[in-house]
Amino acid sequence: MKKGIIIIILGVLTAILPLSLSAEDITLGKARATAEMFFSNCGVSTRSGSSLTLVNADEIAATRSASEAYYYIFNRKEGGFVIISAMDAAIPVLAYSLEHSFSIDEDMPENLRDMLALYRYQIKARRNSGEKATDEELKLWKIANTATRAGIPDAVDLQTPDWGQTAPYNRLCPLDTSGNKTITGCTATAISEVMYFHKWPKAGHGTLPSYTKDNNIVIPELTLGHEYQWDKMIPKYKNAVYTDEQADAVARLMYDVGVMCQAKYGVSATSASSATGVPRLAEYFYYDKAITKEYHTYLTDDTWKDIVRNEVGSGRPMLMFSNIPAGGSGHNFVIDGYDAEGRFLVNWGWHGGSNGYYYVGAFHGGYNVGQIAYIGDADNLYRRHHRRM
Repeated sequence: MKKGIIIIILGVLTAILPLSLSAEDITLGKARATAEMFFSNCGVSTRSGSSLTLVNADEIAATRSASEAYYYIFNRKEGGFVIISAMDAAIPVLAYSLEHSFSIDEDMPENLRDMLALYRYQIKARRNSGEKATDEELKLWKIANTATRAGIPDAVDLQTPDWGQTAPYNRLCPLDTSGNKTITGCTATAISEVMYFHKWPKAGHGTLPSYTKDNNIVIPELTLGHEYQWDKMIPKYKNAVYTDEQADAVARLMYDVGVMCQAKYGVSATSASSATGVPRLAEYFYYDKAITKEYHTYLTDDTWKDIVRNEVGSGRPMLMFSNIPAGGSGHNFVIDGYDAEGRFLVNWGWHGGSNGYYYVGAFHGGYNVGQIAYIGDADNLYRRHHRRM
């Protein structure tokens, strides 16, 4: 049996446009009103404005005016969050969840930090251009602030597992040179979540080579062939009661994937390349080799979004790599859904924290993110091949 995994690599393209009328800034008061209207239109009561908490209050307080804010993040007391743009030349509701709360400070996963950095980068670039909001953007703001009771946007959700990088997933991860337990990293977590969704393979094959990174942690060679206990793994471990057998099952998978990707293990962060790992899925885990590369640079936004929606809509969650400019190191996460308004459902691989529907391109013109998609042949991407393992 062979399966394929779709990967999106995000970069950023910017454009410098001639100065014209400037876009309007969104004040905290207007952002809060937009957030309240969003939840109300979804049929989710906020009872009062006091039930919404500004999560990034410290960041906003550090600015001197609305022109220095980039977005406003509100957690809903009853559950859920929403991110509102601080400029009218952008999509009003950048991201939301009606279930998960937004993690902040030390609880925020690094891949999410980079997504917020992308929002800041885009908004700053748009402001500096002096370009005013388009008619379409202004229309979206009008709709966002009009009572409609339209309900929750129609959406697809493949429900990949809410796994993380610490215990119990890192049970088999090595100790660092000081004797401290390392973590799995976002790459191993994201790939493992997609593998769990497919419950494939029954076992790997071959021997993963040993390696040593510049942190002097020696990873010995790893012989595959042991069966993965998919039925023992559970969708969520945080705040759940689980057995050692259930913990060991997911830890076995995570470690094998980490070694496959030649992860550089660390206590606070573990880095690994999906560009290294994904080809090895075919080599060691019987996944499909038929993966081609498509550049968003050469595609329209609508074409690229259609690619994502088609794959996810066909029941295939996508591995995504995000590379943010100006110091971003790049991180992996999973896209396992989308809504009718163009947002994609992101699983950050952080125990479910901050999972929600996010815009990955909140602007028109040259400020949107550019992507490279690795796409398998539609006829054999998920076709099972009978072979002895």
